[in-house]
Amino acid sequence: MPVILNNKDDKQKSKYLLDLFELTYKKYIIERNKINKDDILDSIINILSSSVGSLTNLQKIYNTFISNGIKDLSKNTIVSYLDYLLDSFLIEKAERYDIKGKKYIGTPQKYYF
Repeated sequence: MPVILNNKDDKQKSKYLLDLFELTYKKYIIERNKINKDDILDSIINILSSSVGSLTNLQKIYNTFISNGIKDLSKNTIVSYLDYLLDSFLIEKAERYDIKGKKYIGTPQKYYF
């Protein structure tokens, strides 16, 4: 029987899943890519998870950080962190396709976990 089913209440199950996420995905991404700003990575994960299936682009994510008072962040850092999340298979990017123009639309994209 999976370990999570042994937990009786929802709080224990949530804690187990959060710990699993922290130890497997986040720790791996941070160590492998030598990330210094893990709080920024957390924020990007939260932004993406709160807008799953919605159109998202780099400028929108960047503006979210600026409006929250984080000024020492570049767009290149955000792109790198998104690439790290994609590389770890934590998220997947769905590119939009223009049927009439028969080509992919560069931005905005949708991200899914």
